[in-house]
Amino acid sequence: MKDNDFEYRILNDGTVEITKYTGAAEKLDIPSELDGHKVTGIGYRAFYACRGLASVAIPASVTRIGGEAFNECCGLTCVIIPDSVESIGFGAFEDCIELISIKVPRKVTSIEHNAFSGCSSLAAVSLSGNVSSIGNDAFSFCESLTSFIIPGSVKTIGRYAFEGCSGLTGITVPNSVISIGDYAFSRCGDLRDVTIPDSVKSVGDCVFSECDSLTAVDIPNSVAHIGFGVFENCANLVSVTLPDSMTSIGHNMFAGCSSLTEISIPSGVTEIGEDAFSLCKSLNAIILPDGLTSIGSWAFEGCGGLTEITIPGSVTNIGDHAFQGCPDTLTLIVKRDSCALSYCRSMGLNCCID
Repeated sequence: MKDNDFEYRILNDGTVEITKYTGAAEKLDIPSELDGHKVTGIGYRAFYACRGLASVAIPASVTRIGGEAFNECCGLTCVIIPDSVESIGFGAFEDCIELISIKVPRKVTSIEHNAFSGCSSLAAVSLSGNVSSIGNDAFSFCESLTSFIIPGSVKTIGRYAFEGCSGLTGITVPNSVISIGDYAFSRCGDLRDVTIPDSVKSVGDCVFSECDSLTAVDIPNSVAHIGFGVFENCANLVSVTLPDSMTSIGHNMFAGCSSLTEISIPSGVTEIGEDAFSLCKSLNAIILPDGLTSIGSWAFEGCGGLTEITIPGSVTNIGDHAFQGCPDTLTLIVKRDSCALSYCRSMGLNCCID
């Protein structure tokens, strides 16, 4: 059905949902009624790619904004969302590259995946204390965000949630968050300050990878799971505190951390994964814990600052090229009749029997 520039469908309760806008307005006040029916919803892709639309006022009759409703409205700079809105669908404002600010109504409890992804001019976001989850890619590549307040009600931060937010300088994860998804803050090039509370139990893969400005991170003992590549290519990282709960250093966890000079590995770690410390060119001190059983291939490849490392007698496996590209002067301190001694002899490495 149609009323002027609005196509709509009648819902079971007699209200209507806008399904398509066919007009060409630059400034638009969406009507609260169409053909005498109350407008309560804006449907899937209702305003998709309305590139001439610069500002939109949504009426207080609307309770839901559907998936990709304003997706690719690349001229949209201002949208007024009333407090009546209870849900904002996935990708609702994705790639609205001129959108400057957004205030999410207090009844909205979840920021759906890709809701504001690619809003490269978005500089200000206001979330209420009722939001419990930030979905996958929710704010990815919002390059103009310099700060972001995560409400104390949020429990989960999804995969890629803030990936590519290159202007973001600091983030405080509130004491309500339980899990941080894969790549959540990856490629946030200006991110310098991160606070992780002891409510967090899981840190996903590559969460802070390629955060070039990050210098120090403390991961609390509450964290039971840490994924691979968490700090990969954090070129200025100099200090990391790892939780006592860790049992393995995942592959590529610190690969390319060229400013990292030393690190304390928790005593419960039994495995160091492939490429875990590869190309940590400044690393000059590392103590491997007793109980360690495996060192992965390429684990310390290219660690040009290492001159000595003690391999515990508990180690039963050392992968290929584990110390490739380390200085010729590198000496491995090993136990007699150990796997490490056999490895040194087979690879022609310097060793000293402890």
